[in-house]
Amino acid sequence: MEQIEAKDFLFYYNPNLEELIVSSGLKFMKRNNDGFKVDLNPHGQPELTTVDFINLDINKRYLECNIGKEPVHVTINTCFQINMLGFNVVMSAWENTHCTMELDKIDLFFTGDKLEHLYISKVNNYNTIDSIRIFEEDNQYYVVKNRPQFIREVIRNMSLRNDTLKIESQSNCFNYKLDTNDDVLSFLHSVFKLIELPK
Repeated sequence: MEQIEAKDFLFYYNPNLEELIVSSGLKFMKRNNDGFKVDLNPHGQPELTTVDFINLDINKRYLECNIGKEPVHVTINTCFQINMLGFNVVMSAWENTHCTMELDKIDLFFTGDKLEHLYISKVNNYNTIDSIRIFEEDNQYYVVKNRPQFIREVIRNMSLRNDTLKIESQSNCFNYKLDTNDDVLSFLHSVFKLIELPK
């Protein structure tokens, strides 16, 4: 049995490529509405293998699974709630990774329990219509928007209400409407409950 400690968390969703990646101790990948597989080569050309989920223990914070054709039993432990949300995603029946109405590509990364970045870009026919970047730098969160004009400002407050991301900086307030499916939206609502802005 192999023990893995999940310290970082990545959620990458690209509806144009019909791809969902959840990296939480192991890199789990879902493509073209197939089930999740484990990428044995997470930093290079994907080398996908089968995964069978055995148990998710919410209280002790671990996920058990078997990976590969000659199964290796793996337990992924974590101290962080964001990783537990990721475990819920890979064990749940997210059926569709693509819908013609979905435009938002989402890249979310945490180190421990701290949000490092959230990049969202609205893409249609490989053209970026709109985008928003949220990232941590020098113990502050910044927002970058390119349209209708470029801004880079410190975030004072941010929230997700229904399907709209609301951001307040010192000089601006704006909304970003998410175009994504209900599973992704529900996941993002859970994530926003974990984000703490510096006081």
